[in-house]
Amino acid sequence: MRPPTPITEDIKEAFYYDPTSPSGLRFKTISKFAQKNVDDPAGSKHKDKNGKYYWRIKHSGKWYGAHRIVWYLNTGEDPGTSEIDHKDRDETNNTFENLRLANRGQNVANRFFLGVTETNSGFCVRVQATFPTKEEALQAYTQTASFLKGEFSPG
Repeated sequence: MRPPTPITEDIKEAFYYDPTSPSGLRFKTISKFAQKNVDDPAGSKHKDKNGKYYWRIKHSGKWYGAHRIVWYLNTGEDPGTSEIDHKDRDETNNTFENLRLANRGQNVANRFFLGVTETNSGFCVRVQATFPTKEEALQAYTQTASFLKGEFSPG
């Protein structure tokens, strides 16, 4: 993962925080590049490599996560190498109350049900547990397989 673009002081001159804007940000000045007027919503929705959407902002030729700018405008601090976690797990909800500073481990731990992934046919669940003995582990596996697969379970 590449480091985030440092937020520069001139961001304050270009955008302001508004929780009613889809990205959480609006233009403070006219943007000739984006052909936007004062008070227009800022940003564009971007799909990342994992298929999740988030808001991003282009300013002075550089891309920023809108959530990082929202954090900066509300706290006065560039999050630097810290990550911004969306408490409700919705990466498009950039209301300040929904954001918090996190390290990588904390941010990953708050993902939508860690161990649940979407597949073409539904959702896949992966759960890992440790048992004191092989017998207890096999018993837990057999019970789970029986519950999920019924008469087709291998147990």
